[in-house]
Amino acid sequence: MAFSSLADTFAASVEFNPDKTWLEGYIKPAISFKTRNDQLNFYGNYSVVLSATAEQDAYDKGDSGRLTLEEAYLGINYVLNDGVSFDFSVGPREKKLGTGMLIANGGSSGFERGALKFGPRKAWEMAAMGTFNVSDFDITGLYLDANEVPSNDTNTTLNGVDVNYVLGQ
Repeated sequence: MAFSSLADTFAASVEFNPDKTWLEGYIKPAISFKTRNDQLNFYGNYSVVLSATAEQDAYDKGDSGRLTLEEAYLGINYVLNDGVSFDFSVGPREKKLGTGMLIANGGSSGFERGALKFGPRKAWEMAAMGTFNVSDFDITGLYLDANEVPSNDTNTTLNGVDVNYVLGQ
């Protein structure tokens, strides 16, 4: 069942079949690296998503799929002393703020990309983040550009600051 009977409840005049069935899947291979040093570390990740949908999905899109870049970022982490560090990364990557209730998914799936329900794309099309950490307190400045489907790219970007203090660790 795609979306139960919400259409009948809230838009009875719209023809919508909540019992659609379709097949979808994806693979997401990746390669990453990280140097191991006490003070200065470099890291990165590269991954792609190959997704497909067979038949027509809940939005009457289907028989589609794409191979797309997911993550391709590089980063540097510098530890000044015990409990104080700076981290900077740039490139397409996943980023969730806090619990992810408001900001968690930077990529969109479905439509011409396939895999509507599985939603394998999570990475932002471009992300630049710098984090300064002192013990249980960190502050992150960030720029996030959403990875939207080409047929509906609204040029959504987010700029901001994320401040966290962890209690009781």
